[in-house]
Formats: sequence, structure tokens, C-alpha cells
Amino acid sequence: MPLHKSNCWWRVRAKAHVDSLKKRIGQRTPELEKSETDLLAALTPAGFADEKAFLEARLTHEAWDSFSSRAKELDNTGTELKAKQQEGKLIGIISHVSAMKESAFR
Repeated sequence: MPLHKSNCWWRVRAKAHVDSLKKRIGQRTPELEKSETDLLAALTPAGFADEKAFLEARLTHEAWDSFSSRAKELDNTGTELKAKQQEGKLIGIISHVSAMKESAFR
């Protein structure tokens, strides 16, 4: 196949791809504009003067990771404590039942 025909095929595919991307951008633009408007409207009631103030107040990735890790640790500790609490209740019930049996046979 001659080079110019191969080049033509490639250009047609590239143009179709560009046209597809332009169409998708056009469809998403109103959605993006609405999202921006909603964000800006929500900033003031949340105590931020503008988007810049919001961005400056955000946690760094490191701080976010640290807090997330600590939250997982606390969740795990809470789960362990609940299990131990349930275990303690079960031991208490068993002790109570045993005491009732002993008193019933006296």
C-alpha cells in the first residue's frame, strides 16, 4: 500500500477521534459549569470566602493519611473492646447461672 493512502486512513481515524472528543467536551461543559456554581454557592455557608480559602484550609495528603490511619486504629480498638465486653457479659451470665444451679441444689 502506498504511503499516501496509509497516511489518509490515519488522518480519517484521527479526525474522527478528535471530533468524538470535542463532542464529549461539549456535553460535559454544562455539567462542569453547574458543578462549579454549586461549589461556589456552598463555600460561603461553610465559612469560606472563596475557592482559594477552601483550598488553603484542606488537609495535606500526609495529614489525611495520618488521620485515616488513626481512625482505623480506633475502629479496631473499639471492635476489640466490644468483643471483650460481650465476652465479659457472657462470663457474667455463666457465673450467674452456675450460682443459681448451686443454690437450687442446696
